Amino acid sequence: GALVTQSIQLHDTVEGVLKSMRDALKTVGTVNLPPPPAAPSPPLKNDPTQTIIDEQKSESYKNEFYRMHGIVWSSSTGGQQQVDRRFDVNTYRGRDLKGFLKTLNPKQVEERRSSRMDASAAALVVRRAFQFQAVDGTHMGWSSASLARCLTSLMALHEEHHTKFRVSSFYPLRLVISADEFLESLDVYGGILRLHPAATPLQWLETLREVTEDKLQKYRSNQKKRYRNTTVSRKVPLV
Repeated sequence: GALVTQSIQLHDTVEGVLKSMRDALKTVGTVNLPPPPAAPSPPLKNDPTQTIIDEQKSESYKNEFYRMHGIVWSSSTGGQQQVDRRFDVNTYRGRDLKGFLKTLNPKQVEERRSSRMDASAAALVVRRAFQFQAVDGTHMGWSSASLARCLTSLMALHEEHHTKFRVSSFYPLRLVISADEFLESLDVYGGILRLHPAATPLQWLETLREVTEDKLQKYRSNQKKRYRNTTVSRKVPLV
């Protein structure tokens, strides 16, 4: 088949955009598309009865608009995708913050807020106990509750095995909890110590024991060299 080019004026009215989308879909063979619904009209009179009737009509028009959008979307995708309209930011409904907030469960909101606070507190406790420069567990895509449990397990390891560490402070290393594949757990050039979340506490202990005073000093030396090289490169005049 041949390619068909259709133009849609996005700065047009909602009715105009819907009509252009409908015409474009009809051009490529989509059938049985209803006409775009009429735009909700504001009340013209101050009569309370008329106002109630107009509000009911407006709500009906908006519902028809949402239904129309769903039909157009399903037709354009062949009905293969199931999209939750509440979170579809390409629609007016998806951008309606008030409507979105009404769908939230207050209990779940409070639970997630509590989980975020627990995760932040656990990260702070781990950072102070090990004396890391920073603790980062955001690369895993885990929930706050899962991250908090992981950090709590790491804290339990510290309480039980801290005497087996080869350093009293892990500063200035940064702790990164990540499920990504890596060759070396300790990066003496970037100052990063990586722990895999699926590892056992004993495997974590082995990784933590890789940190020695010599390796911390090597990282500090690499930092100074990098700083000197950066300073020199800034002073080199451009030709």
